[in-house]
Amino acid sequence: MKKALIFVTIFSLAYGLTIVVQQSVLRSDFHPLHLNFYIYTLVSLILTAYMVIFKRQELNLKTLPRKGAALSALAGIVGITADILVFYGLTHSSSINWGIIFRLSVLSTFFFSALLLKEKFSPIKILAAAVSIIGAIIIVFKPDWSLSFNWGDLFFWGAMVSFGLLNVIGQKAMEELSAMQHTYIRMLVGAIILTAVPLFIFPIREVGPIGIILFNGLATLVGVVMVSLTIKSAGATFFSIGSNLVVLFVMIFSVFLLGEWPTILQVIGGLIVVSSIFLFESGKLKRKDGKPELQVKKT
Repeated sequence: MKKALIFVTIFSLAYGLTIVVQQSVLRSDFHPLHLNFYIYTLVSLILTAYMVIFKRQELNLKTLPRKGAALSALAGIVGITADILVFYGLTHSSSINWGIIFRLSVLSTFFFSALLLKEKFSPIKILAAAVSIIGAIIIVFKPDWSLSFNWGDLFFWGAMVSFGLLNVIGQKAMEELSAMQHTYIRMLVGAIILTAVPLFIFPIREVGPIGIILFNGLATLVGVVMVSLTIKSAGATFFSIGSNLVVLFVMIFSVFLLGEWPTILQVIGGLIVVSSIFLFESGKLKRKDGKPELQVKKT
């Protein structure tokens, strides 16, 4: 579990910094789909080189588990959907809002775990879900407590659900694949689909800031690899809970890079959501022998 904690901490650091940097770029004229295309293409090229040089045996189509590969390809589609929703959300809302709303992915992860992995849940987990929803509502409300909210947060809600589904699909796929196989297939499928963006949807008239593209690509590479390693070693639910460190890193980076200080309501909502995560974890069911109900398969 120590390795999994290290993996999820590295992910949170990389993802938190990437979100803040992306927001500063996406509020310019740089189209979010172009940035998404560049990131997926760069990551896929790097992973292709790595797999060919170091993991060539894992690219053998004859021995590649079909079900696992199909699930990883599906994860690529879901991942693109989630990323695009985040990008559009960042053009209308704040990175702090996303960093906190992202915590609700623990609920969507649990929902899809119960649905697809048959994981059981306890009354404490149901209570934790209610507490998290209350915290999220506080986050998206305006400071005057009116019922109006930032439309950018709707993109974040959609991304939160997508990431929960992505986590569970990844766990299911890695019952048959290695972490690197899953990551490679997921990102390659994403890059292939996103090729349609510059070719048919939004043609690229200028490349954009090279430094930002490289930074986001490398940070995303680190992030997606850490996600796969964490889920492979400890499961989707642990990842969704452990990645609450994203909240801390996003707030810190937003202050220093964007000059955005969290409001009192955001802090309160964030504390409620983070507290609900620990409550959620305390409700983990155990068998008579004291072991967790859900055991991650090791391959």
